[in-house]
Amino acid sequence: MPIVGLRSASAAFPGSNGRIVFTTARDGNDEIYTMNADGSVPVRLTTNAAFDNWPAWSPDGSTIAFVSTRQDVYGEIYTMAANGSNVTRLTKTGGVVDSTPTWSPDGSKIAFTRVLNNYEIFVMNADGSGQVRLTNSAASEGRPMWSPDGSKIAFDREVTDDDVYVMNADGSGKVNLTNSPGISDGGPSWSPDGSLIVFATARDGDYEIYSMGANGSSPTRLTTSVGVDQLPEWSPDGSMIAFSSERDGNTEVYAMGANGSNPTNITKDAAADGPSSVGWQPKCTQTGSSGAETIVGTPGPDLLCGLGGNDTIKGGGGNDVVFGGSGNDVLLGGDGADVVVGGAGADAVSGGPGNDRLNSKDGIKGNDSLNGGTGIDTCIRDGTDSMTNCP
Repeated sequence: MPIVGLRSASAAFPGSNGRIVFTTARDGNDEIYTMNADGSVPVRLTTNAAFDNWPAWSPDGSTIAFVSTRQDVYGEIYTMAANGSNVTRLTKTGGVVDSTPTWSPDGSKIAFTRVLNNYEIFVMNADGSGQVRLTNSAASEGRPMWSPDGSKIAFDREVTDDDVYVMNADGSGKVNLTNSPGISDGGPSWSPDGSLIVFATARDGDYEIYSMGANGSSPTRLTTSVGVDQLPEWSPDGSMIAFSSERDGNTEVYAMGANGSNPTNITKDAAADGPSSVGWQPKCTQTGSSGAETIVGTPGPDLLCGLGGNDTIKGGGGNDVVFGGSGNDVLLGGDGADVVVGGAGADAVSGGPGNDRLNSKDGIKGNDSLNGGTGIDTCIRDGTDSMTNCP
């Protein structure tokens, strides 16, 4: 199957389960909606005669990246707030298709597919600047999906058939995870703890959803239906998977347990729902107030969020995402492979024993400090922010 044929999910980041974003044709063309996890309270976010699709949540659940043909018939990448406001165009290539945006776990970058002579993977800053090509080969490579710790990108690579590959975040070290000649595998999505990848595969005759270890081990079938099942994405708490299915005669959004149990149609609309990406909003498992707070995560993967005060936020034993607020915060990753992001204040950003990703960029040089800890860490800073134990 050509690489454009099979669609992709958006990335799953740790947190509590928020709203599901999806594309629907119920208004006569592709528009973007959100809904509760049970399908209730659908809200239309885009209202445009053009096609709006490929929505993807930011890791803090505040922003949606998407693709629209409203200013270029080939499609460009935009962002909007979770309520559909503040629409901002990021790519302006003109005459070139840009699609399948996916956020880095610290929210600083977006990877995407660009169609040149074939499909290639690019990455850019979250404001659209600094576009860099990551892949350059005769094969078609696209539908990138960032790992929750930010170190890897899963993607589709087509030579004669699609396979799911993984590479380092800089484009190096490509590894074939599915390696199934004559069978199309694609649309990978990581579990929130980074241990598993779900994907769609035609190895059973039609497209079904499988999971496998992050290294390609132990492929396990999750769906058994007549009709295409694809676009799987874990819920932020890891307990459920949303996906797109044609088992009822048209395209609908379903949800099931992470082991494939109890698949349930949650859109139930006569129009096509979920024909492009399906995404599950991460919500903060704990949130600070405007005052000074101390927030400590659980042993599992958490999304911990500061607010306006001078907060101390520490992850627990899981692979956590920690966001500071506008105060002068002390941010600690904990024992897992964590993503720790400072806010607007003078922050102390520290990892722990794991392989962490630390980001202190707030546009002010020299006000923050980063300490990587004992793992192999990635540190991102404004020019003169101090760094310790960072490569």
